[in-house]
Amino acid sequence: MKKPRIFGRWHALLEHLNLFPIRTVAAQYTRADAAADLKSSINVALLTFPMGMAFALMAGLPVQIGIIGCAVAAVIGPIFSGTRFLSFGPSNATAVMLLSALAAAGAETADARMALLPTIVFLVGIFMVLAAVFRVASFVQYISQTVVTGYITAAAILIMANQLPNLLGVTLRGSEGTFYSVVVCTIRQWQEIHPASFVLAAGTLGVYLLVRKFCPKLPDMSIALIASCFLMVAVNWWNEYFHGGVTQTVATLEDFGLKEFKFSFPDMSLGAVNSAFSAAMAIAILGMIEGSSIGKSVAARAGERFNCNQELFGLGMANLGCGLFGGMQASGSLTRSALTFTSGAKTAFAGIFSGLILFVALFGTGDLMHFIPKPALAALVMFAGTRLINWKSIRLVTSATLGDRAVFLLTLISGLLAPLDVAIYFGVGLSIILFLRKTSTPEIVEYTYNEQGELAEKIGDSENRDPEVSIVHIDGNLYFGSAEIFQDQLRRMLADPNLRVLILKFRNAHHLDATSAMLLEELVRSARAAGRSIIICEVRPEVYRVFRAAKLIPVIGRENIFRDTPKNLTLSASRAIRHAYKLLGGKEARVSIYAKPKAPEAA
Repeated sequence: MKKPRIFGRWHALLEHLNLFPIRTVAAQYTRADAAADLKSSINVALLTFPMGMAFALMAGLPVQIGIIGCAVAAVIGPIFSGTRFLSFGPSNATAVMLLSALAAAGAETADARMALLPTIVFLVGIFMVLAAVFRVASFVQYISQTVVTGYITAAAILIMANQLPNLLGVTLRGSEGTFYSVVVCTIRQWQEIHPASFVLAAGTLGVYLLVRKFCPKLPDMSIALIASCFLMVAVNWWNEYFHGGVTQTVATLEDFGLKEFKFSFPDMSLGAVNSAFSAAMAIAILGMIEGSSIGKSVAARAGERFNCNQELFGLGMANLGCGLFGGMQASGSLTRSALTFTSGAKTAFAGIFSGLILFVALFGTGDLMHFIPKPALAALVMFAGTRLINWKSIRLVTSATLGDRAVFLLTLISGLLAPLDVAIYFGVGLSIILFLRKTSTPEIVEYTYNEQGELAEKIGDSENRDPEVSIVHIDGNLYFGSAEIFQDQLRRMLADPNLRVLILKFRNAHHLDATSAMLLEELVRSARAAGRSIIICEVRPEVYRVFRAAKLIPVIGRENIFRDTPKNLTLSASRAIRHAYKLLGGKEARVSIYAKPKAPEAA
């Protein structure tokens, strides 16, 4: 009996996911689809190959690791996502976060970074798959865009700072991987600057910008890197001819072969997981944000629906594959996703074909990497970093509210002074604190009798009211963040020596929790000890359930609780007021309730 029950639970947990959606795509696949997908995949592969090398350079890893990550993610991701709207692979933001995480973990040597990388990437995959299973993708929207803008800006600045030594031909010593330490170490080693490296970088960037401007449809990064090889030959010839045969050696990329691509299970020991956990969680959060926003954007252009949890499942499986085959972490790429769509891709097979082409290019060009000068690739990476800075978004978040400005600046500063995973946690935590602060002050409006004998909102310290009865309208959240404020405000009202009965209108009180229930119980008991009564009216079903679960009904008294009546909005409060007069020994009276209407902006 246990096995069917467990199977049923798992089935209910996974029913919103298609575990192998590529089968549905394959069943409806046509030759026309294959031709369109193949054309799109060639365009995307030409762009992805140099980008993969750039991502690896950003993270301080051998360039083949970036290409492997792009290829593996491109093949595995679409199999489990079933969509053409998201191109899987490393991204600028996650690459620089990986660099920061490896530096923070003390992985200073290439061997140490390569040993820790699979553990981080595999954990990222686990976090994403679990998030998809438990439908966490929808909660990404609650992470403030102000935090993301601050993080991306810090990442862009860190990208440029980390590529500065490669561009100048300087080998850093003693850097901790943060923006501050990289800049300080580079300045200290200014005497080691290599002029030929700078000239090569400038020439490569010039070619790249010319191709982008005059031939935007061509693979600009690939053309720029090919041009850099000829520029390096020209620079060496210049030095040899004009400096008596003395050449300045420019650092180049290292060759690689088939041995670089191999299956191995990551180190999941307690020590390795402990070193990788924080970084993997931050990369997973950032990957979810990127994947969700990019996929929705591209799907909207096609007028189709985007299943965030299914895409997150594909993204998680892609990262598991990258962890097993030694590639970089996978996220979503806006540039590659947009190119896939605009190139006419019809199905998810476009991504798979692109990954296969990358594998062929990976093994066919591995022994040619020594022709590519590292300063040239660094110049292209630095330019890509400048494109991450969105000045329009920065102006918006710094001018919207004081809270947004504070979150942006503090996230940016923490990203420059501390590892980037700390920065994103700090920014998210700060935005949550500000959100709780905004929602933790319920609006409490006191009602009294005016000169005409009618019940209306109390204005100022008017004396024209019945001193023995106070009616309070509560509008807002009564969760743990606002419970203390709620209690303090009511205590001040109960301090009135003339007050005998306090009526609380709960219709617009929301999110009552255990903390507020306990404080309400304490308030009722202290009021009763002081000879005062508390009546609660307009109690909605969900609030009444909390009262019952928290055993508040016997404390308040069932006769002092009046449930809400949606068909007659004034009935509950009228009954509460009549009950108040009974407690005071007065006779019953017909009561009219007047509430202040909301302003049009609030409505």
